Parts: sequence; structure tokens; C-alpha cells
Amino acid sequence: MAGSDGSVDEIELKLIRNLGAAHGLSEEEVAQIVREPQGEINYQHLTEDERFDYLYNLVHLMKVDGEVYNQEIEFCERIATKLGYRLAAVYEIYPHVHPRVKIPDEIKKLRTKVSKFLTTK
Repeated sequence: MAGSDGSVDEIELKLIRNLGAAHGLSEEEVAQIVREPQGEINYQHLTEDERFDYLYNLVHLMKVDGEVYNQEIEFCERIATKLGYRLAAVYEIYPHVHPRVKIPDEIKKLRTKVSKFLTTK
């Protein structure tokens, strides 16, 4: 998604690196993913918490550079659907995602709130 606006800026790259490191990926593995994004991903094996984290991080990535493009919103909507969420989940999360900070208590409350938008559990 970071490249859907035609470029991946340094702020987006930093977030991608941090997300990769949090999931145990090396810097080279993250660089490889950025150079050659993966094709289709099977979202069905993800837990409800993993689905939320995936969508939350995707919205965060969309907002982190301070510019939100229609292509990014459409991408988030497509992924939300694949994750088993109704589109309303993206719009529920969007105003609560801060581009430069993550507030754990707010994320926890949002996780519970957004769970009602899951169409599959």
C-alpha cells in the first residue's frame, strides 16, 4: 500500500521497517518485501486479534506520511473485506489512528469496538 501513491517515502519506510522488526523480519527481508511486494495473502488463518492488528497497521501506514490518497483508502477497504470486516471498520478505525503515536489503551478499546464489524469469526 505504501507505494500505491507512486512512491514510498522515508516515514512510510520507517513504519514498514518497525512493523517488520516487530514480526521478527530482518532488515534485508523487509527491503526485499518493499522491492517485490507479495501477491495474494491468505487472511483466513489469522486470529481475530491478528486481523485487527493488520487492519490497524494498514490504516496507520496510510496516515503516517500525512497524505491520504483515494488509492490508499480503496486498498484499505479491499483488505478489510478480505480480513472479514465490513467496510465500516475502516471508517471506525480511521479517526483514532494517529500518524506519529500509538496509544495502547485507545487501541485496546478500538479493538473491542471494531470486532462488531467482523463478518467472519
